[in-house]
Amino acid sequence: MVKKKKDNEQVLTLGVFRQALDSLARSTAKGFADAQKTDDDRFKVVVDEFERIRSDIRDIKGNIGPIMRTVSMQEDDLSDLRLRVNTLERRLPTKS
Repeated sequence: MVKKKKDNEQVLTLGVFRQALDSLARSTAKGFADAQKTDDDRFKVVVDEFERIRSDIRDIKGNIGPIMRTVSMQEDDLSDLRLRVNTLERRLPTKS
């Protein structure tokens, strides 16, 4: 209960002060709990994204070997084809 003093001054009773303090404490605790939940949700999103990236990297590492072998074989084929074209160009009579 708020008691009035003269000249419009107000004095808080101990009960009103306790209620106000309890209300402030509950409000603060709720704010921290909400902030913690938000942080937990954000953390989960980040962890999930890292797991997805890790999975993508694992897939890339698994595929890089066969891709490199294919590229190497194609480079060998290209070198062979260049050699054959050069050989054919030397054997053909030149146009004048």
